[in-house]
Amino acid sequence: MAPYLALCREDAAQREHSLRGVFNGLRYIVKTGNQWRMMPRDLSPWPVVSQQMRRWMEAGCFQIMVEAVQEITGEHIELACVDQGYTGENAAQAAEKHGMQLEVVKHKEAKRGFVLLPRRWVVERSFAWAARFRRLARDYPKPSKSFTT
Repeated sequence: MAPYLALCREDAAQREHSLRGVFNGLRYIVKTGNQWRMMPRDLSPWPVVSQQMRRWMEAGCFQIMVEAVQEITGEHIELACVDQGYTGENAAQAAEKHGMQLEVVKHKEAKRGFVLLPRRWVVERSFAWAARFRRLARDYPKPSKSFTT
């Protein structure tokens, strides 16, 4: 990964922290969902990791890595199974931009109670994989009315 993340030489005079240490700090934040200032002291300082992450994002380093992995493995996403929240032109245009086809998994007709949808497990599995990384979790419980008086 170093060739994709090195925006300057590893032995550059301005580099005080190793590239691996900064990247490990970023991996820690993404995996745990901690606040930047709560990073352990044995990792690179949080301002360094935060600033470098912004530089990597602006330079498109992660997108370049994804494209390189797809080229090496020959694997590209061609079909995306999504739930009914992704119907409409915006979702279709975004998928088309990335060379994907959307398959919306939905009910054949309105029914009451639990209904098993075809291919729904694929969508749920993808949500579960994303939820393993705390920074990607967005389904935080809302406070109960009894707590807000």
